[in-house]
Amino acid sequence: MHLKQILLSAVTCLMLSSCGGGSGGMLLSEGGIGGTGISVGSITGFGSIWVNGVRYDVSQASFVRDGAAASGQDDYLIGEVVTITGVINADGVSGVAETVEFDDALEGTVTNISTDNSRIEVLGSVVQTDASTLLYGFGQLSDLQLGNVLEISGTQDALGVIQASSIVLKQQVFTASESKLEVKGVISDVDLSAMTFSLGSLLIDYSVADVELSNNTPVNGLYVEVESELAPEGNLILASEVESADEYAEFESGQEVELEGYVTSYTSSLQFSVSGQPVMTDASTEVENGLLADIRLNSFIEVEGYINEQGVLIADEVSIKRSGGESEDEEEEDYEEEIDD
Repeated sequence: MHLKQILLSAVTCLMLSSCGGGSGGMLLSEGGIGGTGISVGSITGFGSIWVNGVRYDVSQASFVRDGAAASGQDDYLIGEVVTITGVINADGVSGVAETVEFDDALEGTVTNISTDNSRIEVLGSVVQTDASTLLYGFGQLSDLQLGNVLEISGTQDALGVIQASSIVLKQQVFTASESKLEVKGVISDVDLSAMTFSLGSLLIDYSVADVELSNNTPVNGLYVEVESELAPEGNLILASEVESADEYAEFESGQEVELEGYVTSYTSSLQFSVSGQPVMTDASTEVENGLLADIRLNSFIEVEGYINEQGVLIADEVSIKRSGGESEDEEEEDYEEEIDD
């Protein structure tokens, strides 16, 4: 972890821990909506759990990590993206969590090292870091070697690139009974006779896998999660489990939502999507750190509001954390050049 990040995390944890279990505490960002709802964002502190500027009391919460029950907040790390279901108090900066769920974006071996010390390839997927990415078990990307096993938490941007909020070095090399692979993506090139399909550049052999799909059969266009207990052989993964998955968080009509993520599609400043969730703004939407006109494709923002009957998030408030920069075509060219160098 960079020295700046170590100091920031340490100071944050100490200040939060000193606040005890009440509703007071350090305000890390703007705070949240009141009422029962769902908050999706990265953990910014402990002493309870801070997400999207709200300090959640987790003393009575249930915890889930990668689909399995977890014991408590000690099983999580600052920077990991979680989904919290619970109640936000009227003050907008404190709440009570009912559930805390974490699901990594990717877990697997390093398949390509980038020379710019900001991008890396894991199981063929590009992972982007920045100054806010927290690194655990190593100091910088240039310390990593081919075959290192990493767990990535983060959010996909408009190009499908994983913008990492945290990276954990799990093992130096893939180790049987300790290491595992977890990769998500859209199925293509299904070969029912060979019992294979593709996920991006990966070839998945599901001949011995527990396939939890409709009719136990993979279908082109289906978004899935693949797990394996064996090291990849080139681009080939022998799957132990294949199951359908949600590409993005899903919400129900009437739910209050706080959503942190990248603008993944953009029609106008009044209509766009964040992490695949359609969003609408209007003249009454409050904007922090800029104007609605500053929002563009790949802006990193936080949206607060409610889900209407059409499944659209009607934004009461938008906080712009990073505006988008280059066009989609320019960014895609940059990613390809960096990884190919």
